[in-house]
Amino acid sequence: MMSKLKLNPNATFKLVVNIPVIGGEPEPVELECKTRGIKEMQALYDRLPNETALSVLSDVVVGWNLAEAFTPQNFALLLDNYPKAATVIFNAYDAEIYNEREKN
Repeated sequence: MMSKLKLNPNATFKLVVNIPVIGGEPEPVELECKTRGIKEMQALYDRLPNETALSVLSDVVVGWNLAEAFTPQNFALLLDNYPKAATVIFNAYDAEIYNEREKN
């Protein structure tokens, strides 16, 4: 039987993150994110000290399942209104890229 593994994975994938809500319970949001290899992830890490979370995450997240349209302005509004969102999104993205949720 031949493996279904592709040398070039899909360009994007779905990622559910629980956005912390001030004074409430975290809300799950499904994001569509770009797939990256190790070299691209290293370039992303290299940008972190010099760029804003919005700038870095705008190169990662390309869509979502919220009622409001995914636009640069709306993504900036999400990150501004939910202070922990950027950290939660990046950590979940990093874990998914490196398959940390997979059990060995």
